[in-house]
Amino acid sequence: MPDLGSFLGQLLTSLPASQLTQLGQVAVEGSHSTTAQTIVYYEKSHPGSKVELTTTSIDEAEAVLKDKEGMDFFLSTLKVLFAQGFVDVTRGGERGTSNHLVPGWKPTTVEEFLSRL
Repeated sequence: MPDLGSFLGQLLTSLPASQLTQLGQVAVEGSHSTTAQTIVYYEKSHPGSKVELTTTSIDEAEAVLKDKEGMDFFLSTLKVLFAQGFVDVTRGGERGTSNHLVPGWKPTTVEEFLSRL
């Protein structure tokens, strides 16, 4: 299974230093899936399993942040960070990824990963 360590190792040892300093960021993406698609992939690869998705608003998530403890705090923190643009995992499409910088690199997709669980 391809991993980020091998990608970075190949990238750092194969690109000239001048090109590395111009990168700024490295974006690696195996697939681009919505939460709903990820649930479908999981249920498909794990027959008999059923995932229930519960959503909350940003306002609800921010209210939970005041508690500062537990899994709800962690999940709410992630939700708020995503909503405010601090976390970016949607680099596919027009902005592209760095996958092409390592010839033959084929990262594991969400569907492939979930089928191995």
